[in-house]
Amino acid sequence: AKSSSRDAPEHASRIVEEMWERYNQGDESLAPNTVSYSSQEEYNASTIGPSAKSDEFNAVINAWAKSNDTDAPEHASRIVQEMWDRYDNGDDKSIVPSAISYTSLMDAWNRSARPDANNQVKAVRQEMLKRRISLPSDEGCPP
Repeated sequence: AKSSSRDAPEHASRIVEEMWERYNQGDESLAPNTVSYSSQEEYNASTIGPSAKSDEFNAVINAWAKSNDTDAPEHASRIVQEMWDRYDNGDDKSIVPSAISYTSLMDAWNRSARPDANNQVKAVRQEMLKRRISLPSDEGCPP
């Protein structure tokens, strides 16, 4: 997650995919976990397995935010949407975006330096309010 190399996300993704392949072939010591995901800056549905937890999704969102990739906000947004999809479809009610997910998404937009970044951050904040997800500083404040 700390590499500034442009190909770091793809390289990290290949490593996690290989870990899954070897794990599925019987090497239980190579099951991807929070540490491997927090080191991974690339996301796709095939690398975050069905047993992933919110912390693992959040680690990947955070990694995208810090990746300096111009498409990082879109990648982070897709992960948040994937979390909602899994939750809404009943696949896993323990996976639900939190304030951590959304602050990392806002960080991705802020770091993007895009002209519409401020508007996008405001839109993310509005979604949080709509979904009743509070920032720690919001506790005790009405939505």
